[in-house]
Amino acid sequence: MRRLRPRRPGRLVVEQLAALGTRRVITVGTAASLQQDLGSGALVVGTRALRDEGLHHYLPPGRTAASSPALTQYLTEALAPYDLPVNYGPIWTVFAVGHCRTVAIATIAAIADSLVDRRPRHHSPDTEHALQTALVAAVQALHTSTASPPAAGEH
Repeated sequence: MRRLRPRRPGRLVVEQLAALGTRRVITVGTAASLQQDLGSGALVVGTRALRDEGLHHYLPPGRTAASSPALTQYLTEALAPYDLPVNYGPIWTVFAVGHCRTVAIATIAAIADSLVDRRPRHHSPDTEHALQTALVAAVQALHTSTASPPAAGEH
């Protein structure tokens, strides 16, 4: 008997968008922090992702997948006018940034809880505000990126 693994909904959506011709995606969501100093409402822009299960057939072998440098730069520029601290660095995900060879991907997350001190997720106005800011910045970054020619090496 063959064991079937369910597909991750986010990955399935990106696959479908890629099939329809989408070339840029910015994932926006919430995350749990693995660092003591990142509390609820902090924004994290992923520069690369530790690849977890299910990604081996999308990319060449490796432990990490890189975000699109150009799309991450557009996202950084779109976040600049907001008075929120933005953290940049690696993330851990089962839906890795850059998992699809034909789509440039960037990721931004608002911290909603902590895995360090096992602080459970709770409603936080700071997280809600950060998530709204991330959504607005992602839309602006996508708009700006489509008005610009693709960077060398970008999809």
